[in-house]
This record gives sequence, C-alpha cells and structure tokens, in this order.
Amino acid sequence: MNKRGLFNRMRKMRIFVVLLALLLTYGTVTYSLRAANPIQVYAINLGGVTGATNNTVLAYGRYILIAPFWPSSGVAANGDLDLTQLDNRFLYVIDTKKPNSDPLKEDLTSAVSQKGTAKTIYFPTKVLFDAASSTVYVRGTRFDETDEGVTAIDVIAYVHMNLDDKGKPVFDTNVVPIDIKGVSGGYASDAPQYFALGANGNLMVFTNGASIFSYDLNQGYLNEKPIVPSKEYSADDTISFLDVDPVANVVSVCWNKKVANADGDSSVSSDLSFYQLEKGGTFSLMKHVSSDEFPNGTALSGGSNIAIVSDNDSEFAVFTRSDGSLCSVDLQSDGVDASAKQLYAFSDLAQPNAVDAGRLLVQYDSSTRAIGIVRPGFAIQISRPINGRKGRISRPINIASATPVLAIGKLSKKNKVASVNVFTQDFNGEGGLSNFVSWQGSQWLISTYSGKLFSAGIPSDLTNSKLQYVGPIGSRVERIDYYGDRDSIVAIESCTLDDDGLGLASPGSVVVGKVFDLQSQPNGTVVQALLPTASMLGKRVPAIRRPCNIKR
Repeated sequence: MNKRGLFNRMRKMRIFVVLLALLLTYGTVTYSLRAANPIQVYAINLGGVTGATNNTVLAYGRYILIAPFWPSSGVAANGDLDLTQLDNRFLYVIDTKKPNSDPLKEDLTSAVSQKGTAKTIYFPTKVLFDAASSTVYVRGTRFDETDEGVTAIDVIAYVHMNLDDKGKPVFDTNVVPIDIKGVSGGYASDAPQYFALGANGNLMVFTNGASIFSYDLNQGYLNEKPIVPSKEYSADDTISFLDVDPVANVVSVCWNKKVANADGDSSVSSDLSFYQLEKGGTFSLMKHVSSDEFPNGTALSGGSNIAIVSDNDSEFAVFTRSDGSLCSVDLQSDGVDASAKQLYAFSDLAQPNAVDAGRLLVQYDSSTRAIGIVRPGFAIQISRPINGRKGRISRPINIASATPVLAIGKLSKKNKVASVNVFTQDFNGEGGLSNFVSWQGSQWLISTYSGKLFSAGIPSDLTNSKLQYVGPIGSRVERIDYYGDRDSIVAIESCTLDDDGLGLASPGSVVVGKVFDLQSQPNGTVVQALLPTASMLGKRVPAIRRPCNIKR
C-alpha cells in the first residue's frame, strides 16, 4: 500500500473539509440579515429635511420630490429671522435612476408681480403631485415686509413640472402662491399643515384651522365649510385632522377641543364630520359623530388620523381612540347622525388620558383587508414662523414619549375583526416607530427611529404573523414610503437641532433602498441602500437623539 499517497489524499480531504466549513461559515456571516451591509452607497444631504413635517412623492414613476423644512442659516439664537439668509425655499427632485447625481433644485419664488415684488415660500412642508395636470403643490409660509414689521402668511404654492424630450423634468417659470384665508379676516399664519387633492386632482381641499375650503386652479376659492365657530377658535380648539380619500372622494375632518376642568385638570373632546366632495367643490355632509358619542376621557389624540375603507360594496371610516379602541363609522347607513362602533380594543395602545396621549396612525391595506395601527412613541412639535418686527421662530416645547407599538387587525367578509397581532418588544430601545407601508401584497415594512427596517407578514390568520428584521435603512428615521414603480423604499433621515432647538446641528437626508424578496433570498442581503447614512459609510454611528421639536 502506498502510505504516502494515502496520507496525501487524506490531507487534501481534510483541507477540503476545512475550506468547505469556512465557506459555509463565511456565507452565514456575510448574508445574515442582522449582519448584512449595503453594497452600493450614495449620499444626498438635504439639510433641514425632517420626517415630522416633510414627505416624499414620486412623479412620472421615476422622480422623488421633497422640500426640506428647516433652514441651515438665517435663524438667530433668539429666534429672529433674517429673510435674506434663509435657505429653506427649494423643492428638490431626485432621479431614482441616477441617485448619485445632484438633485434638480427649484426655487419656490414667484415671478415679479406688477408691483415689482416677488413672493418666496419658506418653511415648506407637505408636497403633492397631480400627474393629470403635471402640477406640484407645496405647503409653506411667505412673509410680507412693511414698515410696521413682518407678517407671516400660510400658503399653498403650485408650479407645473413636465418632462422634456429626453425625459428630464422641467419647471414653469412661475411659482404661484395661494394665500390661506384667516379665521377672522385677513390671512392665516397658524393654519394646520393638512391639505389634499380630490376629484381626480381637479380640486384641492385645505383648512385654516376653523373652516375647510375647496379650491380650483382656474376659478380660485369655491366653497367654505365652517367647522369650528370663529369665536371659539384657538390652538386648543381647532381642526386636528383633514384628508380626502382619492377613491371615494370622502373628506374626513376631526375637530379637537381642549378644556380646563373645575379641578384644574384638562380634557379633550373630538367631533368628526364626513363630507362627499362634489364636482363643483361643494361639501355634502354624509355623517357626523358628536363628541358625546365618545366615552368619557377618550378622543382622537392630536396628530391621529382617519382612514376610509371602500371595497366589497361597503364604505366606512376607521380610527383609533386614545383608549386603544379601533372604531368604525358606517358612511352608507341612513341619516346623518352616527355613532362610532368599536371593532376591537387593543390594550397595548391604551393611554391614560387623551390630553397627553400620543398620536395613533391607522392605515387600511385593501390587498390583505388588514388595518394597521402605529403608535410611534414620540410626539413631534416643531417651531413655526410667527409675526413680528423681524419675523421670528417660536421656542420649541418638550415632547412626550410612550412605548412604540404596531398593532394589526384582519377584517372578515362581514367587516369584523377576525384576528389580531401586536408587536412591541422588537422596538424597545429603538427610539420609536415610523409609519408602515405595504410591500409585495402580503407584507408590510416599518422602520424604527434608529433606522432598523422590519417586515411583517400578513397571513390569513394574524396570530401566525411574524416580524422579521430586514436591515439598516439609515438613522433618525421618522417616515418611510414605498414606490412599486421603482421597487424602492424611501426613508427620511431627520435633521437634528442644537440645544436651543433653533440652529441646525446635523443635516438630514433621503435614503433610497432596494428591498429584495425575503422569500427568494431567505439568507440574503435584503436591503441595498443607494443613499446612505454616515454609519453605512463606516463612520461612527451617532447616538439616537429624539426628533427636533415643532410647534404646529
């Protein structure tokens, strides 16, 4: 027997086994979901962008639009504004096909008027895009300067954006501001940020805090529907939510009123109204839910929303009370006066009182007939411009926090909650939660404030739903969006402010990630960030800091 040959073969076999073991180990480490690292990275710094005020929209199936809210200059330590130094007057267009290229920037300044002056929109917040008319809408503030001082005026500006022969976006030469009417005459300077499009984009609906308005670009203001009596209107007595469902053309309005009780405590009451938005911009009352229909001590907490469900020949509204109750309002029943029916009580969402309760965000997914409720775990309060000699930003106030929660309820064919699931433990110590988005039909995506992206499966029985860690999507994440046209998850990394809450401490950015199929790649890297954070570039990861404060 050739012992030397046998020894050599055995040695080669041992080497092969060792190499195979190393390969398997290396593969396990490299493609572990929790250890996965992005492959390609590009960064776009957008200064004062924040998920508390800003959103993103996709135009022409390719371009992301966003208008950062906070300035990097022009704000003094005492809150005074230097309008010549403010740089938060731009709308940015990011090309998802070339995310490493410089974004297109549109100055939100109107053309010079007959009086020889131009109007510039600062502190932009929400952005909408109407594809039918190729119109971009931006909510913001402009300033009128006179010898008596500076007046802040809330506006919704619009500008047309089209594509040239090469498919590149081009803007009209003029940005047109629409001044929002004031509650008692003049123009508003403290109106809520809510506005929406209805009637297939032909009508715009917005509020000054006491009334809701319909607006047509060709005719201007069409109709006004008073909600809060003008004599009662204040920061504690105002419209706290407004939206238009684009499918059903249902306008949902919540009026919240905070009052001081005899014992020195305060309470909050909610009054709900639902209108059909007609073609002429009229508001036809469908249902009204009086505050008397709410159990004592419960309400829609500030910042909470209402969703419309319109499928299976039914149409109803859903929202979550401060006590954790998921409720519905039948919009097709007889009569105008309605009550809120409790569908399910989520004890994990219950909060002691409506005054200090955090916002509860509800969303309906028609593909799975599932209703999701998110308690972000932090309240956003950011300073707003106020009138004054020089124009000024008000000081921020403290924020409240609570345990972040994702709750899910599945509806049966009879619109009853058939199964539920609640996720909390995976989010502990992560700073809070973003909104969630539907992804690939039977899965949802949600991010923690620290930037950990999770998926939640939506099976027929929600008790079998599992939460899966996907990968890092940035840091300081307050908002995410998913665009199926580009198969991209878009996250807003919020800027942070200094200790005074006025100066920009660190810039924000937009993160765009490709999310791959979790089923086809169970051990693969599932997030490929195209616009990274500093941590993705190998830099030291900053400690989690609570979102900057905003006073609405």
